[in-house]
Amino acid sequence: MKTVDSEKIASCVQECFMLSLDDRLTIDEQKQMNVLGKRLRGHLINLLSATFDDGVKEVEAANKQLQAVNQQLSDTNEVINKVAATVKTVTKLVQTLDNLLTMVARFV
Repeated sequence: MKTVDSEKIASCVQECFMLSLDDRLTIDEQKQMNVLGKRLRGHLINLLSATFDDGVKEVEAANKQLQAVNQQLSDTNEVINKVAATVKTVTKLVQTLDNLLTMVARFV
């Protein structure tokens, strides 16, 4: 008997809900992640006790897809964090250059 990997579904649910609260996403993206998280949570509840015959290849495919989606959600979060860090770095650079321009203006 085969089952869908409920831990991976739960991880997807958690990541979707976390992204739905992330202010770095647009409001529409946050809403969409919230809806997807709710749908996945519903699937999780329904699939917790479901078992499939060993010959059902769709279970294996679903588990592989869950693994890939979990990785992509994790990667997305890392990319968002890198963008935020890059914005901070560029902001510091602009401030430094602003200070240099102030120094140049004093000598002109």
